[in-house]
Amino acid sequence: MLHGNLGVSLLTANPVIDDIRHVFPATIELATLSTFIGIVVGVPLGVFAAVKHNRAVDHVARVIGLAGSSVPVF
Repeated sequence: MLHGNLGVSLLTANPVIDDIRHVFPATIELATLSTFIGIVVGVPLGVFAAVKHNRAVDHVARVIGLAGSSVPVF
C-alpha cells in the first residue's frame, strides 16, 4: 500500500487506483456542493435563530441542525 499498489477490485476486476481516479471528481463535486449548501443555509439559519433566541424559530433551527448532523452519511 505504501508503494501505491492497492490491488485489484473484486467487483470490477480493475486496479483499485483506477477505480478511485474514476470516481474522485464526483466525490470532490459532492463534497464541495454539500459544503456550499451547508454554509449558505446553515449560517443564515444560525444567525436568525440567535436573533430569535428561545422562540419557535430557534427551536426549529436547533432540530434541523441536530437532525442534519445525526443522519448517517450512507
